[in-house]
Amino acid sequence: MSCPGNWAALFFYNNIDKKDILKFYVNFLTLNYFLLKKKFNFADDMQSYTYRIINKQITLYMKKNYLFTLMLLMGFGLNAQVLITGFEFPGGVENLFNANTGLDNNLSYSIRMEDMDGNNDYPLILKKGVDGNGDSAATTSNWENASAYKFLSIKLEAANYGHFTVSSQMRSTNNDPGPADWKVMWRLGDGEWADVPNSEFTIANDWTTGQIIDIPLPEEANNPDIGLDLAWIPTSNLDMNGNEVTAEGTIKIDNIMVYGYENTSIDETSQEVNTRCYPNPSSSVINIAVDDKAVSLTVFDLSGRKIKETLNPQSLNVFNVSNLAKGMYLISVEYPNNKINRLISVK
Repeated sequence: MSCPGNWAALFFYNNIDKKDILKFYVNFLTLNYFLLKKKFNFADDMQSYTYRIINKQITLYMKKNYLFTLMLLMGFGLNAQVLITGFEFPGGVENLFNANTGLDNNLSYSIRMEDMDGNNDYPLILKKGVDGNGDSAATTSNWENASAYKFLSIKLEAANYGHFTVSSQMRSTNNDPGPADWKVMWRLGDGEWADVPNSEFTIANDWTTGQIIDIPLPEEANNPDIGLDLAWIPTSNLDMNGNEVTAEGTIKIDNIMVYGYENTSIDETSQEVNTRCYPNPSSSVINIAVDDKAVSLTVFDLSGRKIKETLNPQSLNVFNVSNLAKGMYLISVEYPNNKINRLISVK
């Protein structure tokens, strides 16, 4: 790694104070030493962190401290997680509502609005998307009496993949709001629809309230030999103002992303998927979710000082960070034959 050259280029390009860069360069080396001293496999354990922070949820802390992020990205490979299908609705293409990214065999599948009776001729149009002018989102109305009946759906094929996660952003409109309460469902082929656990969400007249991030699909969805369908379905007929949704009720959806892992080591992949920290960054509490086989959960600062240790942690652990100094901390989750690390930011 050519650190001095990168350091200089980064300084002049981003106009960052040299003291800040030096501080985070030292922090990076400290973290490296700490991980080696603790016999952590940094290259393997930190892959998921690097991928998710750099590519999916770049925090304000990381935005400010580009050097730390850049060194993580340069020093270690990305996770083996694969984008299975993605809908960004870029416009200016032949098939406006098809997947525009992901595995090639999924690019011919489109998003549609349909109902439980098999009707799928509800119209979709493109309107302004998450990024404003120049970006688009799939937009639909006709959401009256839609609870548990009408839904948006996508199809994907991923026979050699599993441990899927789904993310999306959805919003209502101000003048003609659509249903406020939603959940995600799944099915294989023409089988029965089933709920995706912990996928319930509420939308409002913005793109953040109705955002879901990396919601895991059940293990039964792994390695589907037939098509896998996902649906976004209302759970009530009330809009964000508490009124009955009318036929003019409108919603938008954008940035649908489904990720998965190649089916290699099922146990380790499951542990990788299920070990999550959110919200991150935070100034109050951070939820630390672990796989049910976790043996211990330990929090360190970047000097190697142990902050907290929990043996046989629960599947969801609430960590109070309000009394910690601002900065980065290492979460280490130990499994019988594996160890997974995550970085959290206290702001």
